Amino acid sequence: MKNNILLRPIEISDHYFLKEMLYEAAWMEKYGENFDDIKITPALNQYIQDWGVSSDIGFLAYDKISQLQYGVAWARVYNKPDCLGFIKGDIPELAIAIRSDARGIGIGRQLMKKLINEVSTRFCALSLNVRAENKKAISLYESLGFTRIVGSEYRNRVNTTSFYMLATF
Repeated sequence: MKNNILLRPIEISDHYFLKEMLYEAAWMEKYGENFDDIKITPALNQYIQDWGVSSDIGFLAYDKISQLQYGVAWARVYNKPDCLGFIKGDIPELAIAIRSDARGIGIGRQLMKKLINEVSTRFCALSLNVRAENKKAISLYESLGFTRIVGSEYRNRVNTTSFYMLATF
């Protein structure tokens, strides 16, 4: 499967898949949340609402033969300090999700490298937030140059601990 994977920019027509991947990234099923809860949860909806503004950057991984979509990595700039993900007005925040049946074969790393490369041509840094319990993701992020922002821990919407990481270019 890995040899058939291609990456392309996320398009406005990918909105539903982007929403599906946000559902995965936010572990909503694990916490008994409904797919449609994204719309009514501002901290989640901000990741996909009005996707396609000039500062949005994202890539989608798909199978070149079957066209099956496997995952996405995207970054957005938040201009309001009250937005989840706001570090500084010129630092976008990354989000990433891979379908559960396609994890562990390097798709996430491919997407991250492509996204980081593109973001680094337009911005000075890239941030992300991660649940403290998500050790695999933290390890991936660290291997790609992200470091934990000391003092950034917070209680997320499901009352577990998350924190921010930053990669500077």
